[in-house]
Amino acid sequence: MTTKHTPGPWYNGKDAQGNPIVCQEYDTEMLFGGPNLEFQANCRLIDAAPDLLEVVQAVAGWNAKYPSHRIYSETSIRQIAAEMDAINEKARAAIAKAGGAA
Repeated sequence: MTTKHTPGPWYNGKDAQGNPIVCQEYDTEMLFGGPNLEFQANCRLIDAAPDLLEVVQAVAGWNAKYPSHRIYSETSIRQIAAEMDAINEKARAAIAKAGGAA
């Protein structure tokens, strides 16, 4: 898959006046915010976008690796569940970051 977005890492912070901004690599301002909640939410979402994409890609890979029409052994089911638990942990972290709880 070719990346069509500006790759991270991203930094979600505040400018000198305390307004939210989103920067790439801590130096290039990519989006300016403002003193309202919508801008702040947009900054958090942009900051979390690479993590959210990674989780969606992991879920898609997991679904391709373990198609629902197959029958799995008990050992395989434990492995499958462990892999999904790890994906769910990443998902929870990405959602918290996007929502401002991270």
